[in-house]
Amino acid sequence: AGLTSGMILSVGDMICQILTNSKKKAGGDEKAVRHFDLQDISLERSARFAFTGLTLHGPYFHFAFSWLDSTFGATRSLHMAVKKALIGQVTVFPCYISLFFTYQALLEGKTAREGAQRA
Repeated sequence: AGLTSGMILSVGDMICQILTNSKKKAGGDEKAVRHFDLQDISLERSARFAFTGLTLHGPYFHFAFSWLDSTFGATRSLHMAVKKALIGQVTVFPCYISLFFTYQALLEGKTAREGAQRA
């Protein structure tokens, strides 16, 4: 789970950087031709996302969804799927968002408090 998450988060971050940088270069003009240089991609930033996926996102959600399955059983009906989704939304995901921003802040050399404020 960690390797897959690391790759997805890293590639997703690179795509976001390309889109963001090409919009900046186009000056906000939607009709302008957008160019990007690979040099504009922060590999350090993408590496932070890869590391986060490998060490936080993948393992966290592996265990969180395993917990949901062991607590509520297999999802065999729409009712159970909705129930597990709602429980995940109010338990699993808020914790993850706080952890994610704190984790990213620490990897950026900031304090945990700064990360928690971003969450």
